[in-house]
Amino acid sequence: MAEFMHVITSLVAGGAEAMVSKVAMERARRGRMDTVLCLGGPGIWGPRLQAAGVPVVCLDLGARRPLATLAAFRGATRPAAILGWMYHGNLAAYALGRAWGVPFAWNIRATWDPGGFGKGATRTVMELNRILSASPRRILSNSHEAVRDHKAAGFAGAWDVIPNGFELERFRPDPAARAAFRASLGLGDADLALGMAARLHPMKDHAGLLRAWEHVGEAHPRAHLLLAGTGLTPGAPLFEDAPWRDRIHLLGEQGDMPAFQASLDVAVLSSAYGEAFPNALGEALACGVPCVATDVGDSREIVGRAGRVVPPRDPGALAAALEEILGLGREERAALGEAGRQRMRARYSIQAVGDLYQAFFEELSGSPR
Repeated sequence: MAEFMHVITSLVAGGAEAMVSKVAMERARRGRMDTVLCLGGPGIWGPRLQAAGVPVVCLDLGARRPLATLAAFRGATRPAAILGWMYHGNLAAYALGRAWGVPFAWNIRATWDPGGFGKGATRTVMELNRILSASPRRILSNSHEAVRDHKAAGFAGAWDVIPNGFELERFRPDPAARAAFRASLGLGDADLALGMAARLHPMKDHAGLLRAWEHVGEAHPRAHLLLAGTGLTPGAPLFEDAPWRDRIHLLGEQGDMPAFQASLDVAVLSSAYGEAFPNALGEALACGVPCVATDVGDSREIVGRAGRVVPPRDPGALAAALEEILGLGREERAALGEAGRQRMRARYSIQAVGDLYQAFFEELSGSPR
């Protein structure tokens, strides 16, 4: 019988995709070789996992007969236990766990959105998760807020919280990477870079961020807005008439997120809903960058005193908090950032989180049926 199996929809750039990959690679470093089963293609994380020695199976399902493909896949080596990641991965874990007769658990990485995050098919999958929520041995989440949300929505089952973990050796203050990244955008040391790493999606509320940026850009003529993520490329309609457009940098998906985060003076998260434990905040704090975030998911707990937290969907409050942090002296911002990095080291290192997953898997596979 093989080690454990993680099942996830895709391995593209995203919070859940990053976390399943980090967990699998951390367990590989400990000599525990899990399999990552991806319902889609390899994305950016597939090659990284394989380079780390982690077995990766990509089914490339798309819209093609997923249950039939999973039925064919069940002839592969049976794992000791299965952990689904997010709603689609949870359903696949349910199907495979029942077919193989092995324990399975779920991992939910967002707060409950009754609208299915704008997708009707996703809403259907989420409703199936709710109906079947008493079936998995345990349900994990990376956020206390997400647990409360799902229980209020009618989810059953026994829940545990394991936060996201961060590679503090990769995400760290790096003056050379900071200078090089900024230089590639034409930014000098005296310029102020505020940035957000988030795909272009209504839940991230880029429109609200732009309304805040209208005030911030006017108050700080040397401020620049750096936006990284899927859909954030030149020509995106939302930004055609954006205020201070000449100081907005649409960077798309970034292959070197540590350099992006280290280049910032302030990191921002403008999300309106749907967040649980935003990876972007942890990465920025690990790089010693103070954060301004909306009060969604566990953002307030993550940021602590290393920045400011404001109500969601309030561009005025977001602008005021950004202007406050940008208006601090360099040493004061550095002190906030160092407090954030120490917070990451104390609570959210991948080693500490890896210990929690190790204990979880041992309990999952060893507990009675």
